[in-house]
Amino acid sequence: MLELIATILDYLPGPDLIRFALTSRRMRDMVYDDTRWIRKLRLMGCWNEAEARRRHDEARRKKLDAPQAKEVEEAQRAGSYADGTLNGATGRQHSGHRRSETLFDASIDDTQQNTGSSAVQKPAPHLVEDGFSAIDLSPKKLQNRLLSSPKDTNEVLQVMSKVRSIRGSARQEYGKIHGALAPYYFDLLITPGQDDSAIFRTFQQPEQRAQMLSQVRTFAKADIAEGGLLREEKVDSIMGIFENAALREFEQGVQAEDVDGDMRQFANVLVTLNGGSSAVDVFIQRSSVISNKRSLGRPTDALSGVSSDNINLQASADFFRRLAAALNEQALLIDRVFPSTVDVLLPFVRRAMDDVISDYVENLFREARGRTLECYLKAVSNTYDQMHQFGDSLKSSKGCKDDFAQQVNELIVLCLDPHVDPYMEKELEYFKMKCDAEVEAWDKQRSQEEASTESLFMSNVTRQAAKSDFLKSFRKVVMMPVNAFPAKSSPSTTNKPGHRSTSYTGSYTGSSLELPSRTGSPIPSPSTPGTRPASPSQRPENLPTTELAAKTAIMNSRLEGIRSLFSIEVALNLIHLGKASIERLAIFAKVGSQSCTASKARESCETIFISLIKILGVRHIKGGFDKAVDHLANYNPRDAVQPSTPSASSNGHSLASPTTPSGRKGVAPLVTFLELVNVGDMIQQMVDLFFIEELITPRLVDPDDFLDAAIKEKKRFEQMLDERVAAGLNKGIDVLLDEVEFV
Repeated sequence: MLELIATILDYLPGPDLIRFALTSRRMRDMVYDDTRWIRKLRLMGCWNEAEARRRHDEARRKKLDAPQAKEVEEAQRAGSYADGTLNGATGRQHSGHRRSETLFDASIDDTQQNTGSSAVQKPAPHLVEDGFSAIDLSPKKLQNRLLSSPKDTNEVLQVMSKVRSIRGSARQEYGKIHGALAPYYFDLLITPGQDDSAIFRTFQQPEQRAQMLSQVRTFAKADIAEGGLLREEKVDSIMGIFENAALREFEQGVQAEDVDGDMRQFANVLVTLNGGSSAVDVFIQRSSVISNKRSLGRPTDALSGVSSDNINLQASADFFRRLAAALNEQALLIDRVFPSTVDVLLPFVRRAMDDVISDYVENLFREARGRTLECYLKAVSNTYDQMHQFGDSLKSSKGCKDDFAQQVNELIVLCLDPHVDPYMEKELEYFKMKCDAEVEAWDKQRSQEEASTESLFMSNVTRQAAKSDFLKSFRKVVMMPVNAFPAKSSPSTTNKPGHRSTSYTGSYTGSSLELPSRTGSPIPSPSTPGTRPASPSQRPENLPTTELAAKTAIMNSRLEGIRSLFSIEVALNLIHLGKASIERLAIFAKVGSQSCTASKARESCETIFISLIKILGVRHIKGGFDKAVDHLANYNPRDAVQPSTPSASSNGHSLASPTTPSGRKGVAPLVTFLELVNVGDMIQQMVDLFFIEELITPRLVDPDDFLDAAIKEKKRFEQMLDERVAAGLNKGIDVLLDEVEFV
């Protein structure tokens, strides 16, 4: 039964609740329950829980300190003697003994009993201070009551701002609001004309009328009795009529540019009425930034006068500079028109982002994408950077919050968010495409050079000569192991004129097959490391005349130096491509390190680095080391003899390798491999420097995170180099042992 009564009480108006409380003490306790009135204050937005908790803690602290303060006051009133006694008794609180306590005081008990009895016998006080009993509940007599006993207008205007959040006093605080606003609320509902209501007759200034309408609208939120929604709609309709009239006056002030007159006055009226959102919308829409946005610049200006792969950064920078200057001028105007309690500049910047900047960047990106992919990537990254510079150049107004700069950056990120994911995908696609093209171009050039060399060596070979020398060539190849050491010849054979020795000399003359030794390791020019060999259009003096000798010369030319294995120039070009892509992506990771865009940018930078390592290591360097190791494995010291004249590389440098004391040539493949190790070490140092400068220093990668994908891939790259060097050194040791054994 009590639960049903409590539910009914929730939907009764304030005066009816006070009448119901007079029926009995039990009903009074239910009506006076503080939570019931706190709920009404919360519906009006007048209850602050933090303030209520703070006041409650202060009251509790004072209550706990009251006995001690009373003892101190009594001690000061009684005084103390010079010998340390208090009222003739020796004080023991300083001697370490337990302090005596009064267990019973008859005088105090009598006082409490008298107070309690008087409280019980005292009749219930009148409820005028609650703000309910002073209201005539008949709506028809409200007008006469307001005219006969008008309240102080300033007190009524400030009633909402003076509400306190005190636990145990919520009923009294609500009563103050009800006593001040309920007469105007019910009068507004029963008056047929707006101008005839008590609010418009009592208050003459537009600011005062807006203040009263706003307070009455807030008071109506606590009216949850039957018909409360209809009464609230009636108040909203009256407020709408007043708002439209004030908005027309504000628009006329905007057109007349009466900043300090009608614009300021009615902006304050509209802000007081409902926050001024309608005035803010009109102010933004009528501004030159929105209405004349074409004068700030066109997207096509950033693409004119440059190549198809570039963008005119100055044109886009001028656009954002002019826009920032216009917004800063509007910020000064906002401080003159609107009160400091409302933030107008941030909605203005948001509207500029939606209507001006978004339109500009979308057209710019579409035009750039239609030209080339590189132009599109440069346009997106540079525009993102220029937009953040634009945000940093904006000046806040008086109504802006302390985090205005952070909110502007969030708006910038939100504006470009639809373009971020497609850009990062295209950036990775572009990097892989350029790296693949660089490696494929180098491989293709090497293949063309090898084909040119093969064509050159085969150009002097005729089928008739090959046919006539076939038996001699076959005999030379078959007898090559036998003729590796000079055999004893009879005097008759040696002294015969015109007799050709059959001992293997390692060179060829005429049309006979005599395998030439492999040329030495090339020494690249220090000024141009990794320069590719010149085209074999420079014809050597003596070309092989047999097919087998030509193929042997072709094989030797393919393995003649480190430039045919991998190129430091290609590695440098790949690193430059990675540097350009990561620098563009790093712009997105600078602002808002914890944002989603920054996280995606860091992941894309790591992906770029991982792709660089894979292409450089697996596709380019690993194959070169494998060829060098295979060359070492196929090396035969018996095939290496000192040629008659030192050979020259295609770029003019001597390729002769160190020789042994016996005049024999050194282990040329091992020298080539050691030079290859030096080049690989140089490339690894370039990768380390690139990793530190582009990923570690900008804090795109945590160097202490051993589980990071970029760090793991870098370690795999270093492990691959170590394994290839170790395999080559193992083969080199075997080759050295064979060379020593042969010598």
